[in-house]
Amino acid sequence: MGWNKFDRSGQLSELLGYEGSGTFTKGTDEGKAASMTAGKIKVGAANEVLRGVIKAISGTDITVQVRGLVTVTYTGTAPTAGAWNKLECGAGGAVQVDATNGHEYFVESVDTSASTCVIDLG
Repeated sequence: MGWNKFDRSGQLSELLGYEGSGTFTKGTDEGKAASMTAGKIKVGAANEVLRGVIKAISGTDITVQVRGLVTVTYTGTAPTAGAWNKLECGAGGAVQVDATNGHEYFVESVDTSASTCVIDLG
């Protein structure tokens, strides 16, 4: 993870509860990018707006981190660490860089060997 040897994800976090849309698997879907459909949260799919990161699952009640630093996997081109990047949901609950349609998030650090990045959700 470059010079940043400690993971600050979770700091300054804000969590919100949502009703889930679709099937969630406890122990698998936590840490995945989240998007919304019809006012319900779901695991993000490619080219969908990033709404946060799934933190906990209890039946159809889903806790989503919507603010603060969070670690998430990325797909495709690695985001640029220490810079603002336009991101959106990617395949399989990852995030991806989309300079045209993405929303801007500050990327704190990138671990290319693990395909993860620490982003500031706001």
